[in-house]
Amino acid sequence: MWHYIDERYGHDKVGEVVNAVLATHSVNKGFERAIGLDVDELSDAWQKYNRKEYFPEVGERQSLASFAQRVTDHRKDESDYNTSPVISPNGDKIAYITDRTGYFDVVLVSTVTGETIRTLVKGSRSANFEELHLLTPGIAWSPDGKELAVASKTGEYDDIFLINAATGVTKELPGLNLDGIDGIDFSPDGNELAISAYKPLESDIYIYNLKTHELHNLTNDIFTDQQPHWSPDGKTIYFASDRGDSLYQKGNPLTLAHWAAGNPLDIFSIDVATGKIQRITHSNFPNRSNTVAHGGDNTYPLPMSNGRGMIFESSRNGIDNLYYKDFATGEAVPLTNSLYGINEPSISRNGEKIAFTSLNYGGYDIFTMNLPLSHELKGPLAPTKYVSQFFSREAITATRDTSSVSGSLASLYGVSLTSNFDRMVFSSYTDNETTKPKVSPFLLKGEVDSSGNFTPFPYKIDFSPDIITGGAGYNTLYGFQGATELAFSDMLGNNEIDLYTDFQIDLQNSDYALSYTNLASRVNFGVGLIHTANFLYLYDNTTGYYELNRFQALIGQLSFSRPFDRFRRVDFDLSYLGISRQNIDNPSDPGASTNAIMGSISYVKDNSLEGYFAPVNGTRYSITLTMVPQISSSFLGFETAGFDYRTYLPFFDVNTFAVRLAGAASTGPDPQKFFIGGVSNWINRSYNTQLIPINSVGDYAFLTPVFPLRGYDYDTQLGTKYFLANLEIRFPLIRYFVPGLIPILLSNIEGVIFTDAGSAFDSPSAYKPFGKDASGNLVTQDLLVGSGFGARVPFLYFVLRFDYAWQYDIEGFHNPSFYFSLGGDF
Repeated sequence: MWHYIDERYGHDKVGEVVNAVLATHSVNKGFERAIGLDVDELSDAWQKYNRKEYFPEVGERQSLASFAQRVTDHRKDESDYNTSPVISPNGDKIAYITDRTGYFDVVLVSTVTGETIRTLVKGSRSANFEELHLLTPGIAWSPDGKELAVASKTGEYDDIFLINAATGVTKELPGLNLDGIDGIDFSPDGNELAISAYKPLESDIYIYNLKTHELHNLTNDIFTDQQPHWSPDGKTIYFASDRGDSLYQKGNPLTLAHWAAGNPLDIFSIDVATGKIQRITHSNFPNRSNTVAHGGDNTYPLPMSNGRGMIFESSRNGIDNLYYKDFATGEAVPLTNSLYGINEPSISRNGEKIAFTSLNYGGYDIFTMNLPLSHELKGPLAPTKYVSQFFSREAITATRDTSSVSGSLASLYGVSLTSNFDRMVFSSYTDNETTKPKVSPFLLKGEVDSSGNFTPFPYKIDFSPDIITGGAGYNTLYGFQGATELAFSDMLGNNEIDLYTDFQIDLQNSDYALSYTNLASRVNFGVGLIHTANFLYLYDNTTGYYELNRFQALIGQLSFSRPFDRFRRVDFDLSYLGISRQNIDNPSDPGASTNAIMGSISYVKDNSLEGYFAPVNGTRYSITLTMVPQISSSFLGFETAGFDYRTYLPFFDVNTFAVRLAGAASTGPDPQKFFIGGVSNWINRSYNTQLIPINSVGDYAFLTPVFPLRGYDYDTQLGTKYFLANLEIRFPLIRYFVPGLIPILLSNIEGVIFTDAGSAFDSPSAYKPFGKDASGNLVTQDLLVGSGFGARVPFLYFVLRFDYAWQYDIEGFHNPSFYFSLGGDF
């Protein structure tokens, strides 16, 4: 869009649009003021321009089906990305990264049958494979085809794992300690790995000895070096780099200016024994002496087994395609003229089959190409319309409309508000004056020293607002509530300040919280001060009436969190609580107060994958120990141990079987209490004992509801111990629904079938899950079981839950209940 505005109305018009939007506080009015068209009209004009300019190119390019065979089908397996293919040495298998499970996994597929052989790596679930690199893949086959090397983020660094292709057995390689790995290739003898990796200062080509575990930096310079591939004789490594003509070796003087000009990626070779570098490809546009030479990137060198040439990927015509370069003649000829682009190619040992990924009907799929050298095309590929603009300054100048529209910003404000957007993606590369020096646009005065190196400046913490908002919500226990949130952080996000307020009448009737969180190191910590005030009706035994009571809590909190990896962490919290109760309806009631010092420690693991309403895959669980020492008579005292385990098992692609097991036990002079029954945020709620079972100020702070147990009311059972089991089948119910009376689109409505079971009790010895009825039949006694069905409906900013459940006592289903509530599922 910005490029079209630049082409159609002139370079300065882009700045006018931006400033007009700021001045009018409206995108639509800003566009209309600056160029005379509103957003809809501009969109129509832009689409007409694109159809005229680019649609004729479709007939000039090859479809994927004309030269390649599709291996995966993202439309059938409901994936979005099938990428990073590496073909086995004999060409019968491909390992690739896919997100068909919702996670990114490494899957092995047969090129003969197209069937999946096995999942080699389940990514994003464990510490070893925290994150597979989708855009910079690091996967390679061993020469014998028995193992694969796979790079993955593992804790602080990237590591490489050797995986047996037949058994899936995994072995981690020691001694790497690299910040990032984006390319791997086995040497022809299988004894070494060529690795493209980076550390904080640079990216280089490394050689790793698989026997001695020694790591050697081969290029060791400031350039970007990536995608290494060994020559068939093992003496040379080919790689892509932005070094241009600077065949720099360590020890020679080199400054920032050598690489700041923005060179494209080209292919180079380096002699493993001597370290001598040679340039293999050259990217440039002819007759463009006033600009940086850039004829597209040349990447992914794939040397042929006979040593006479290589296949590589190049975007020289504006689209990534495959080319073959003959080392003897130096000529490079195209092998494909794809409309969609060829990415991440991999070649079999004999050079007769190539695997690659490409955009295909809105998603990425894996393709193979047989006998690639037989696909040689005549002549160079025609450049795309966009690339052609680099060759013709006159053509671009002739199409520009530099006329102003009424109400321009200059006339409106009396001064020119034109901004310089030369560094933006929509800048005109063809509008540079021939006398303009070729310098980097970001080498500004004061940013570099006399040697051309960056001048370091100490980091300064400067807070800026992230969120300033207000909102409303509904809480089952306390009704509708409103709040204002102010959040501030520094540029790196290492320091956060949050202020939450809900002022009502005065401070003692209001809720407010102030917190500071520090995320600068591995151990995160935070401090907070919280005040809450809630009003509840409690039954007064003296007067025999329900009376309004105000509960206040003042909380000071210190928290620490130490992650072991992306999925596991330990949380520690230390808090002081001052709690009081005042009887608003009965001033003669002296009220009550208490104090507590609470410490808790939790171990948490969570590799679950979030869906539309709730997780759809993975597992999460926590184990928590809470200690509240009674240091005096005015302080509460108890100990509680609890766990919460949840797992989500997908089946038939779009359905999920969810399982939850939870429980806790509390002891001490003032044990924590749990009440069970009902669902969270239940709007049409009902109580087994009429109101919330709060009988003391300690209950206000520590009484804990246990949800969901559908088929029963709130507070059906109350005790110092509980257990709960939930089984749910979740499935798509309605994809799209538009009611006739109220034309509001309702989409992604989910259905659920569930069974809940649990109990709350005080004494394990007195607990009796089953018993006999009057007829001597086995029935449930203390064990509560409910089952039913429901729907989840997204509406505006809420998720509406509708559940219908029956109590079950072995003899049958009884006492149906309807639940209307808000929020997602566990």
